[in-house]
Amino acid sequence: MKKIFFILFFFISTFLFAKGLLLFNISVHIEPFGKTYQGFGQEGNRSYRNERLFNLHYKDLVVLASILNKYNGKMVVQSQSPFTEIIIQKNLSLFKDLENQGHEIALHFHEDAHLGKNSEKLPVENWIKAMKEEIELIKKTGIKNNVLYWSGGNLYTNLLQAANKAGLKIYGEWKNPKTQEISDELTALNPWRPSGG
Repeated sequence: MKKIFFILFFFISTFLFAKGLLLFNISVHIEPFGKTYQGFGQEGNRSYRNERLFNLHYKDLVVLASILNKYNGKMVVQSQSPFTEIIIQKNLSLFKDLENQGHEIALHFHEDAHLGKNSEKLPVENWIKAMKEEIELIKKTGIKNNVLYWSGGNLYTNLLQAANKAGLKIYGEWKNPKTQEISDELTALNPWRPSGG
């Protein structure tokens, strides 16, 4: 009976929704290249204070957004300093423009870049402060919406408490703290039809 119901449901849904909808989560992580707002990291060629690197990654975001906009796609752009600081210093409207196009602006939090070595041993107040500083920088880029989504900080046992106190609500792209990798089960695509493979 269950099998018959499933087959019937499959054919009815195929008929009603002949134009299927496939959803992908497109997340863009902006890495902490250079010295962060909190003073960790180093300057050099691999820093966003290197105009060439900043302009390259800035342009990549603009191009990616134009492709997604053409196909009604959306992305979550997760930023952190120093990239966010450069956006503010140059008075660029990138994040504001992306938000107006329907993309979400979020936080990507590399704990060592904002809290130094052994960050997982620091008190929760240090984490809350650094997260709030990074969120405040993102808000200064001119976006209107609250920063609710974040990724990073996998090794910290009080991560959810810190994020919640900082105002963050959605934790994405979880990694196993022991391996720092995403489980295959979380990255696999399921076929949208039985013959999908």
